[in-house]
Amino acid sequence: MGAMERSSGGTTDLRSGVTGRDELAELYAVTARRWVRAGFVSTLDGRVGGPDGLSGSIGSPADKVVFDTVRALADVVVVASGTLRVEGYTRLATAPGWLDHRERAGRPPHPPLVAVTASGDLPERLLQERPGTGDLVVAVARRTDPRRVAGLRDRLGDEAVLVCGTDEVEPEVLLEQLAERGWRHVLLEGGPSLLAQWVDAEVVDELCLTLRPLLVGGGGPSLLTGAPERVRQARLLSVLSLDDDLMMRYRLR
Repeated sequence: MGAMERSSGGTTDLRSGVTGRDELAELYAVTARRWVRAGFVSTLDGRVGGPDGLSGSIGSPADKVVFDTVRALADVVVVASGTLRVEGYTRLATAPGWLDHRERAGRPPHPPLVAVTASGDLPERLLQERPGTGDLVVAVARRTDPRRVAGLRDRLGDEAVLVCGTDEVEPEVLLEQLAERGWRHVLLEGGPSLLAQWVDAEVVDELCLTLRPLLVGGGGPSLLTGAPERVRQARLLSVLSLDDDLMMRYRLR
């Protein structure tokens, strides 16, 4: 296969261009001291889930390649509790083949998962420790039920529970607390309401969006569900293609 072609606005075929993990790591590398990257998949009509409401039902092998890449390059992964519950998340494990890359970068083998929950209610499968996975950190608000917060502290330890705002988990406060732990390259995986909040707060630097050649229809969640209506300009950084999928990187700020 040929060498990777990298250009702003150009399209690189994933078969004939980006072939290995080192090349993918180079394409998706981040040099900024702090960087917030959001990773999502969408249909042509803007849906971020299939008829079952799950992102996995509109995923593809090409999307999985990018998904594994950006997760492996992250210091920490942030997900809202609703998405954690619906998508059946457990604690995170790095995809096979990426462990050496994380070790060379000085990162732990598996990225920590930050669960954002104003209610403090998390599924048991997420709270359970699992061998070969990263740590769990919970971000709550001051209004969160004190009994649930206490239960989380008892279960996970005081250091694993972050209070990041009064009525809701405020993005900038959470990012500051993550940076204090040395977690400066943040991957936001979902869901669309959390993405909308973070985009509105202007803390998302980059959107990695896989566009699938699907039309779903219906009234399911879209990429920015709940965001205030406002035109936001994005700048294309790169495009990968495989079959009819497009894996795009956009700079948001």
